[in-house]
Amino acid sequence: MKADITTYEEKRLEVLRQSGLLDTPPEQEFDQLVRLASLICDTPIALVSLIDEDRQWFKANIGLDINETPRDQAFCHYTIQQPEIMVVPDATRDPRFVDNPLVTGEPNIRFYAGVPLEADDGFRLGSLCVIDRVSRQLSWREREALTLLSQQARKLINLRRQQQLLANAVGLGEQISNELQKNRALFHAFMDNSPFLSYLKTPDGMLAYYNQRFADHFGIDRKAGIGKPDSNLWPPEVGAAMRANDRKVLAEWTPMTTEECHAVADGEGVW
Repeated sequence: MKADITTYEEKRLEVLRQSGLLDTPPEQEFDQLVRLASLICDTPIALVSLIDEDRQWFKANIGLDINETPRDQAFCHYTIQQPEIMVVPDATRDPRFVDNPLVTGEPNIRFYAGVPLEADDGFRLGSLCVIDRVSRQLSWREREALTLLSQQARKLINLRRQQQLLANAVGLGEQISNELQKNRALFHAFMDNSPFLSYLKTPDGMLAYYNQRFADHFGIDRKAGIGKPDSNLWPPEVGAAMRANDRKVLAEWTPMTTEECHAVADGEGVW
């Protein structure tokens, strides 16, 4: 069971990193949500809290002059362990929080209510919560409003994650493209200095690449033959035999060594 918990937490933290939200500047969309939560629930403090490995960090914050706390002091650490809203009417009477520095000292938390914020794949990344310095209850209207606001926060977080994943994919695509360009240049340099007639063709027999020695031998431009059947370069019987060999290699997925002979301009046969 402990291994399962560890695996879940590792994946949860990975999803949190994918959101790209940690340590980012304030954003109006999130700030408006905590402002509404504070007004509707009539609390001096409201937060969008993200639970990192060793800390809780506030993406949006009204009523506190700090932007993070240790995770072991975070009420939201408990919120993400359950699927529904968590309400603490009086923290001084709750054994989980009675000795918490955030209860015994500033900001003197007494009341807490938080709704977990889930990623699309079910990992709870943090919470939308409201906090008061006096003990109280949460009315059903306030509970409903806080839940609705949390759904908007969840949509924003998932949108940011998708945007970040897309940006990362584009960046990775550009990196791969650059590496392919470098590799292609290295490949061409190597093949063009090779003493062999070397070429590549598609499964249907079309020329995809040939080196300079190949082009010189057949007297063709480096690009003129690309996309054309290699059988055009050989006598019909040689071309037919080569095509049959191609099909055999592709069907059996084994290498083959063969010899071909064809005539050149002076009539001599070349093997």
